[in-house]
Amino acid sequence: LKRNHYCDYNPCDEIEKYRTKKYYPYVPPPEDVNKVLLEANNFEHDFLQTIYHLSARRKEVMTMKWEDIDFNNRTVSLWTRKRFGGDLERDMLKMNNALYKILKNRYKKKTCEWVFHKEGKKLTRTKIEKMVNNLCKKAGVKKFGFHAIRHHVSALMAASKKLSLVDIQRQLR
Repeated sequence: LKRNHYCDYNPCDEIEKYRTKKYYPYVPPPEDVNKVLLEANNFEHDFLQTIYHLSARRKEVMTMKWEDIDFNNRTVSLWTRKRFGGDLERDMLKMNNALYKILKNRYKKKTCEWVFHKEGKKLTRTKIEKMVNNLCKKAGVKKFGFHAIRHHVSALMAASKKLSLVDIQRQLR
């Protein structure tokens, strides 16, 4: 209200805030991520590795199309709305050798415009969320989601001490 100039003050400013418990996201250790990858079939393995190597969000990988992949320049375009205003914006990221091999193998077998799909149709959030839960259960590790893989990768980057926090932030976009 105050931001849109409907009133001069925020009447809620005087309400005492509740105490909250600080939330710390679970970051799976490398052993757990590896156990999950060992349980994965080819599709699941490729999907998880793509998230891992790009530090991508689940939806960014789910919506990747072949037109977003440039094998000659070894780049991947990811589309996101995680910016001020929510407009769809493109981030171009470099492909490492491992990701290049994964995507090149998938390209050889492509059957539709989506890099990751279910019978030629775009993946649904429900099916893909169940995938990682089932893999964690099979691997016998504490349950984690796709976003935890981003936390895992950022923790590895920070632990390497080769990148500054600004570089890590830039990679995570």
